[in-house]
Amino acid sequence: MRMLMIHAAVCAGFVVLFVWSGGTFAAAASRINKMFLAPLDLPDRSVRTALLIVFAANALGACALWSEWSSSTVRDGYLVREEYGGTSYTENLEVKVEGKKESVELQVPPRVRTEEEVSALLAAACADLPDLVLGGMPASHVDRDLLLVGSMGDEGITVSWMTSSPSVIDWDGKISRDVSPAGSDVRLTAELSLDGSMREITMDVTVYPRKLTAAEKLRDSVERAVDSENTGTAGDERLLLPEEIDGRPVHWSLPDSSTGFMILIMGMLTSVLFLFSRVQNRGIELDRRKQQLMRDYPNVISYLVLLLNAGMSMRMAFARLTIDYEKSLKGGGQVREGYEVIAKACHEMEKGVSELDAYMHIGQNTPEIRYKTFSTLLVQNMRKGSRELTGILEREAAEAFEERKKQARILGEQAGTKLMFPMLLMLGVVLVILMVPAYMSFQ
Repeated sequence: MRMLMIHAAVCAGFVVLFVWSGGTFAAAASRINKMFLAPLDLPDRSVRTALLIVFAANALGACALWSEWSSSTVRDGYLVREEYGGTSYTENLEVKVEGKKESVELQVPPRVRTEEEVSALLAAACADLPDLVLGGMPASHVDRDLLLVGSMGDEGITVSWMTSSPSVIDWDGKISRDVSPAGSDVRLTAELSLDGSMREITMDVTVYPRKLTAAEKLRDSVERAVDSENTGTAGDERLLLPEEIDGRPVHWSLPDSSTGFMILIMGMLTSVLFLFSRVQNRGIELDRRKQQLMRDYPNVISYLVLLLNAGMSMRMAFARLTIDYEKSLKGGGQVREGYEVIAKACHEMEKGVSELDAYMHIGQNTPEIRYKTFSTLLVQNMRKGSRELTGILEREAAEAFEERKKQARILGEQAGTKLMFPMLLMLGVVLVILMVPAYMSFQ
């Protein structure tokens, strides 16, 4: 009751807060922040989040308390025992006598049957046991293994067996192979026990040779032939296999093993997964290369414009950029896809490819559209000539920088979205860390 009053007081506090501030979390947070938390310089959004957390924690705590209280039987004046055969458990309670409250531990034992109930259950089990053991066979002609059960029903009745002729029928109910065709009389004794009470029942059965199926007959013949073949060779390291069974020739072999087939299947699955991973990695690699090309494009164009403004021709600018890039690689720099495109074109020209063809290859071998545009500008400049090539490239570099900024914003938003789930998990962990100790301290 004390805990319920605490939750009710917190709820009443929120009601007063809403009435005082205007009825919303935002307004309440703003007022609290201005009046009490101004020295901390916190944004209203943070205070509102803190209020929401407290409100949600109070609501969840009240629901948990109500669920526990409503499912308890103490208020009705009793505790629930475990079923028959269960274990005792300890219940922590508070008792109030003459205004004094004390904490006590009560041991709640399981339910115990009366002697009349135990006697009735044992009598019913004794009546049902013969039919269960014989499985529909008459006691005067038993030719199948018996079901000598170790327990009966859900009441926990245990059954132990004794047999007068273990060589005919053993304690598991299995019929021996050496039973006389004329039948053998056997007395089975069952001792049933429940809650310390015991009752004994005897069953007289006549056992005949077990009725075998074709497979069981063959197995029995094989066992007899193997035993006969290995008579007197118990110390030999080899178990001899007979060449004949019942006068019929026998061919022995191991059953087909599925190990090799399973290895083949696993190999095929592994190869398929390997090919799939290669295809997937190739797609990832292409996406990575496209992104790298986009990031490098503004720097490449700006570098070339700088060299052109310094008086170099386009071919000389390509050569200079390639030399500087290869120096950075030797110094431990990273491979940059955009610079690789220019370096490849430069090496083609050094090997005798015409400058026009080298510029055309840039657009043909690069999937990114801006490099195709750059290739087209260079080809047009070679064929028709253009005094405004430098200005066009400067505008191209500026547009590429803007596109790069947009891509950076998009990647930042994607990263924020990916972080939402870990942040929610962390919020759940924080709530558990705060609420569990507080809840346990009131127990």
